Amino acid sequence: MSTNRGKKEDNDELDINFNFPHLIYIKDEDIKESELNDIPYQQALRIDDRDCFKIYLSVFLNKVGILNLFFYRSPYTYLTLTFNVYLFELLLDLTLNCFLYSDEVVSEKYHNNGNLSMITTFTLSIISNIISSIFVSIIANLTDYSFILEAILVYVKYKDKYVENIARIVKNIRIRLSVFYTLQIIFIIAMTYYLFLFCSVYHYSQKSIAINYIVGALTSLSFSAGLTLIISIFRILSIKYHNYKLFNTSRYLYNKF
Repeated sequence: MSTNRGKKEDNDELDINFNFPHLIYIKDEDIKESELNDIPYQQALRIDDRDCFKIYLSVFLNKVGILNLFFYRSPYTYLTLTFNVYLFELLLDLTLNCFLYSDEVVSEKYHNNGNLSMITTFTLSIISNIISSIFVSIIANLTDYSFILEAILVYVKYKDKYVENIARIVKNIRIRLSVFYTLQIIFIIAMTYYLFLFCSVYHYSQKSIAINYIVGALTSLSFSAGLTLIISIFRILSIKYHNYKLFNTSRYLYNKF
């Protein structure tokens, strides 16, 4: 008797894992339109009857950070925190553009009548955009807890030790956010100081930096549009022709890039 009770007590304790969305199955009738891109293959075959345009638009709005904030944001996502991460990425991208503005780049600008070639501008923009995206995606994981909250508050049916489990999760979230804000403050101070020094030393290069930054933003947007097209085509073909591999490829690109 005591053994069974002990097992029940163990089952009541929620194992906090922020990387478990793929383990949760939601009934067809409970799926929202904003969740269709995340459902498994067999479920998609049954209920995903969107046309090409709706699939493309849905994926694109999820891939562009600022648009995702307003169109497909989870009700359990803290808007101020998410917007904070987005602004941090912008500052990091700008700082990297300045950091990559080496003496060789300055020399090229000097020998090219004060202008940089499009190849150099494009290269600097791409590199800074890739690095900032990778770094922010890593640090932003510390703020990504909306899914686990939604899973508990909406889909948990057995309420044994519900309050205790929520308390444990909140404690875990506080630790993660403390680490996030500590790292963010340190990096913001360092980046602000670096930008101040850069603008003081390279006073006449600010126009080039602004151009690099704009090119980087447009390149990132173009990349998102192209990736969205690939994901959408793979998903449409996988559902139409019942191709499991194409569907998994589409889903992998959607979740990882």
